[in-house]
Amino acid sequence: MKTLTVFIFSLLFVYPVCAQKAPKNLDSMLQAQTSKARLSIERKPHVAVAPIIRDLQNEPLTHLSWQDFLTKNQHAKEVEMASNKLDNQVTLLTAQEVEGSFMDMTKVGTHTPPYAQITKGHRFIFISESINHETPLAINEAVTIIKSVRKANPKARILLASEFLVWTGEPECSLLQKADGESCLSAGSAYIPTFEAAKQAGVDLLALDDFICTHYLDNYSSVKMGQFLVFVSPKDDVPSLNISSNPADDLVLSAEQFIAISPWGARERTRQWARRINALRPFYDIILVHAGDGHINTTYSLDLAPMLKIKDYLLITLLPFKDLTPDAAQYYERRAQLAEQYNLQQGKASFAKTKETADKIGDEKLGVDTLKKAISNPIKTVWIYTDLEKIKQSQQKSQKLKELNSAFPYSTENVLMVLLK
Repeated sequence: MKTLTVFIFSLLFVYPVCAQKAPKNLDSMLQAQTSKARLSIERKPHVAVAPIIRDLQNEPLTHLSWQDFLTKNQHAKEVEMASNKLDNQVTLLTAQEVEGSFMDMTKVGTHTPPYAQITKGHRFIFISESINHETPLAINEAVTIIKSVRKANPKARILLASEFLVWTGEPECSLLQKADGESCLSAGSAYIPTFEAAKQAGVDLLALDDFICTHYLDNYSSVKMGQFLVFVSPKDDVPSLNISSNPADDLVLSAEQFIAISPWGARERTRQWARRINALRPFYDIILVHAGDGHINTTYSLDLAPMLKIKDYLLITLLPFKDLTPDAAQYYERRAQLAEQYNLQQGKASFAKTKETADKIGDEKLGVDTLKKAISNPIKTVWIYTDLEKIKQSQQKSQKLKELNSAFPYSTENVLMVLLK
């Protein structure tokens, strides 16, 4: 579920949308494959892992038309709304059952978080980017977390699975890059410091997302999304993002963006991530996952933890207080408007339900005043850590929560929120 910490922060200043995904274009992808700054690809994975990687890269794909996608996405939107309703119900019941204010369960600090201490004992550590992607403040903090986890676990086998490391479909390339190997995986230039830090720390890398768009005869193109190939043509009513001056390229690249951020696309991407992580799980002691919060802390039907079938993990949410560049802000705003106009995302409906739940809980119970004070702190870094032991105890005592949990297994993660200014 969305924990009380993240729940109230989403109301204070984060508009919850479905999974974000940075735009791609063909020129940048080709440049990424030839740039000297790019990461290099692991061409000879460890022999025990090679067959697993090969199977992951050769999953059978189901073909869909654009209309098939729209039908599946409508169903995914309905599932998401139902999941969000149950999620809010769990949050409301939990708040009612816990004694005292939400702030009784938190620690607030105004310096670099004690990552080594907080991450200790966790096999799964999720590093979630909120508000926007490609913000240096968040990327630099992710580097600090990676280094801290390695320092605290010098002999552990560690994997960093990242949304921001992309496989482009070449058969000779491996999804898995060993720390001492080379790679042809694509990475946005903003995230190169993260992957370089991982390699230097002896941390292996796993690409979670794909970017595979293909042109065919008769003006058809396809977009790979998880275990599906979605075919589009100029006859389909695909909104244009004006990514490319070439009509065929603009069609497939716009389709890729809208499918990726839709509830169906976000779910299929996260399912793919879960398959890849679970396949490599036996080979690692600690698994770091770096991704947007649309895949990590949105609602049960979309989140990665339920798909991995794990409950006890650490969620670190990075909230960089820095505006996007004007071009990026304009792009994301236009994409959101078109997604809502073409009924591809939930729009404001899900947020309204969450707001309604918060109103029922009340500001005093949620500790809104204390949280607002923390947000307004002029110090560069403010962190808020929530140990959910009291919530877990209340969940065990509450018959209502037990009954709800039997039908809707919620998560019991600890949460560290880091406000970067």
